[in-house]
Amino acid sequence: SKVPVLESCAVLKEAGFQKSQRYIIDPDGAGTGVLQFEVFCDMTSDQSTAITIVSHDSERRTRVSPCEEPGCFRREINYEAELIQLNALTRISESCEQHVKLDCRHIRFIQAGWGWWISWDGRRMFYWGDASPDRG
Repeated sequence: SKVPVLESCAVLKEAGFQKSQRYIIDPDGAGTGVLQFEVFCDMTSDQSTAITIVSHDSERRTRVSPCEEPGCFRREINYEAELIQLNALTRISESCEQHVKLDCRHIRFIQAGWGWWISWDGRRMFYWGDASPDRG
């Protein structure tokens, strides 16, 4: 049967779709506002809901050469959705997470304030891991 374009993976799961795979969603409703886009729906990790996963071009390990100044490494992440689509998705989501894995030796950028990430609205963010934004 044809899969309808619904707001999120959670709504798809509530509608009876149980298979983890790629689906088309439209967080603000089909035919209004932002364009629909494709995501991966994890329908099995959480029995009570589904997890909407938006992929990007930086999911593989990246080797970074040593550098000597704060902010000397920069990597722009390009998602499989536009910022306006991601914002629409976050507005209807119960929670949102983005994972960054740091696997290195002789690292000083976190403790010395050398490393940060830029939020969707252009602010430097200095918290990492499970820290809350107000912890710095």
